[in-house]
Amino acid sequence: MDELTSRFLAAFNEIERFFKSKQSVNRHKTFNELVWIEFNRGSIDRDKREYLSDVASLRNLLVHGYGNDKISAIPTEETVQEIELLLEKLTNPTKLIPKFLDSVACCSLNESVGVATRLMRENKFSQIPVIDKKGGIIDLLTTHTIALWLAEIFIEHDDLAENVPVGKVLKFKEDNHVHFFMSQDSTVGEALSKIEKAIAHGNVFQAVLITQNGKKSEKPLGIITASDIPMLRSES
Repeated sequence: MDELTSRFLAAFNEIERFFKSKQSVNRHKTFNELVWIEFNRGSIDRDKREYLSDVASLRNLLVHGYGNDKISAIPTEETVQEIELLLEKLTNPTKLIPKFLDSVACCSLNESVGVATRLMRENKFSQIPVIDKKGGIIDLLTTHTIALWLAEIFIEHDDLAENVPVGKVLKFKEDNHVHFFMSQDSTVGEALSKIEKAIAHGNVFQAVLITQNGKKSEKPLGIITASDIPMLRSES
């Protein structure tokens, strides 16, 4: 067997073993079944699921070809490097923290919307978490929600009530504008998968709020917004 084929099959087998170890497989499952389980768990995104399906087809072609003494294909160096890189990312994934560890600007329910919007404008934020007295997250205030509230103000009062508390503005949030809570130990791949599934279901993704255990009641450690999606793709 040539070196490239040997490296390719070694990486493929390691990925298969890794999936089996995660799933505690007690009976035979095909590689594609293992891949779908990981996809449904949110461990891998759609692109990786499709790539791994192609990888399985190539693996079968290589194994059956050598088994019949008929070499019908040999993987290229680029193909081998790609599957070896994927193996590394699967077995040693980038965690959300410390990757997205940052000081998160927040506001409270009783804080005026004027203060909140100035904070957003000065920092070029499109959303900020709304927290309680203990620092736990209550909701997410977005520019879209503020715009809907402003429209209502113009219609009913024809003035700008910047002293209105944030809590009243949050009532204008649309149901399909979503944000998630994820733990600091979650991976960028898991975050990307969750975001893509939300978008696929017709939701507008706003943010991933990262806390120690992924609980709403905990203080925010970091935040992921739509502008971070390209980074998530490159890291996952």
